Amino acid sequence: MAFVQFTQPDDQPIVINTDRIVTATPLPDGQGTRITLNNGGHQDVKQLIADVQRQLNISGATARRTRHAHHPQQRWPSGREATHR
Repeated sequence: MAFVQFTQPDDQPIVINTDRIVTATPLPDGQGTRITLNNGGHQDVKQLIADVQRQLNISGATARRTRHAHHPQQRWPSGREATHR
């Protein structure tokens, strides 16, 4: 289980368990990233999608989990969460 730290829009730090992340997509205004969680919630962070991907890669999470503007339907493989519990 890995954790990554990001910055919320109000400049507060937030730590997210990478096993809980379903997708990460750029915010419509281009000012950050929306991270969708497996409980149906989401967390907006100030970091741009490239920075979020970099942090996930460093933490050991795979880049396949994030969605790009170029590949909007890309998702993390189903069942991954179940294999890491």
